[in-house]
Amino acid sequence: MNIPKSIMQEIASEIHTFGNCYVNKATLEIISFPKDAYDREEFLSGIEDEEKEIYKDIEKNPQNYYLIEQMSSFEGYELMEKFTEQISDDRIREKLEQALNGKNPFANFKHIVKQERSKEWYAFEEIEVIKYMENELKRQFK
Repeated sequence: MNIPKSIMQEIASEIHTFGNCYVNKATLEIISFPKDAYDREEFLSGIEDEEKEIYKDIEKNPQNYYLIEQMSSFEGYELMEKFTEQISDDRIREKLEQALNGKNPFANFKHIVKQERSKEWYAFEEIEVIKYMENELKRQFK
């Protein structure tokens, strides 16, 4: 299984937006699907009937699709820890560690990263999310 990097980047973007992403095994078409049942119902009510057929096919023939889900919050937290560990600036690393160990770690971490290391974080996150997706695809490919 060899999925081009451009498709992997698109999948990563869709996962951030919707939480779930399906990839047609034959065509590599990317189909986004909200993870939350309420959001999914609302989403489906706003699309054309032709598009609804794609979602019906996913439900009828899940074996024809890879399902890539958003990382769990635990995995997301581990990703932030991994990023923090590789920061060489003691002041910034300590701020990130405090954010991760305090209340609202996700929001506080992202606030600090946005101020201090935005480009580094997004580059790091993209690489790690693509690794995560590749592992998910390999797991399903077996």
